[in-house]
Order: sequence, then structure tokens, then C-alpha cells
Amino acid sequence: NPETIYLSFRDASNVEAVIRKKTAQAKLNIDIALIYMRCKVIKFSILSAIAELSGGDVPLCFFIGDRPVPGKARTKSIVDYLDMSHKETKKASRTHHHDVMTILRDGGDSEVSFDMKKDLFSEFVYSRIGNEGLEHSVQYAVYPMNKENAILLLESIESDLALKILSACAEMAATRRSRIKEIMDKLCKKDLSN
Repeated sequence: NPETIYLSFRDASNVEAVIRKKTAQAKLNIDIALIYMRCKVIKFSILSAIAELSGGDVPLCFFIGDRPVPGKARTKSIVDYLDMSHKETKKASRTHHHDVMTILRDGGDSEVSFDMKKDLFSEFVYSRIGNEGLEHSVQYAVYPMNKENAILLLESIESDLALKILSACAEMAATRRSRIKEIMDKLCKKDLSN
């Protein structure tokens, strides 16, 4: 609750105005953080769903590629197989938080050891499902992923988006390509449960 962060503030002539301003900024920061974390959860959950339905758990890099290493040649990444332009999807009324899109696309202010600075795959998904899709799909983002929630998660996003992601994963994971193609066929027939 941002209302409990700043209860007092010293060295200000108008303490109440400063507290209101700082509380509003704290609320905005919390909102941005929640949306950002949901984007990350959806990313990992979609990849977990694809892994679950195509043969079981695999390292993350199996589907998205290796993390870039400064000074080393760039390896293939899932985003190499996705159309990263920001075209509108069937539902044109998507709402996005501009700051979240910027952080996903350009990275935050500093590097962290546990994640990539830029997350173009998360940006790709978020730009197409928006806040509404994020809220809807996150209910199927369970850990550990199971077949039931994997199916529900892939069905919760628009089928053309799911097919684009599955197609890109099939390009990245050659040993799972035929199983991923089967998932794509079933998704087209709206028959993932079999």
C-alpha cells in the first residue's frame, strides 16, 4: 500500500504536499513493477507451457536462445523469428503502460545478474495482449506448469499470437519441432486437450 510508505517527511515547507507527491510516485512505481513482473511471469509461463506440451521441462535457452555475452558473437534468439513491429492485433483496444514497454524494450537503469537487461520477447507478448490480456492470462501461470494450465494459457491468448510464438519456438528447438507443430495444428483446430 503506497499510503503507508511516507507517513512523514522532514525538511519540507509544505509537508502534506510533499507526502502526497511522493505517495503518488510510489503508487506509480508499484503499478509499473506489478505489470513488469506479470510480463515476466507470462513469458516464463508461455515457455513452460510449450515445454510441458512438447515433451517436458527444458532449459529456458532451449526456446529463447542463449543470453548475450559482451564481446562474443551473437547467437540466434527467439526474437529473430518473430515480427517485432508493433502491429495491432484483432482487438485494437489494447492498453499498455508506456514505462513498462520502455523498460522491456530498452532495459532498466542498471544490469542485473539474474535477467537480461532488455527483454524483447516479453515486450513482444505484452505489446500484443496489453494489460487486459495480462490480467486474463496470468491466472493460468502456475508453477510448476501442468498440462491443464498449459492448454488454458495458450488458449487464453489470441491464437495468431500463440501460433507465432510456437512457430518461433519450433525454429529454436529443432528436436521438439515436430511436437510443437502438432500443438500448432491442434491449436488451429481448437483441440489442444487431446
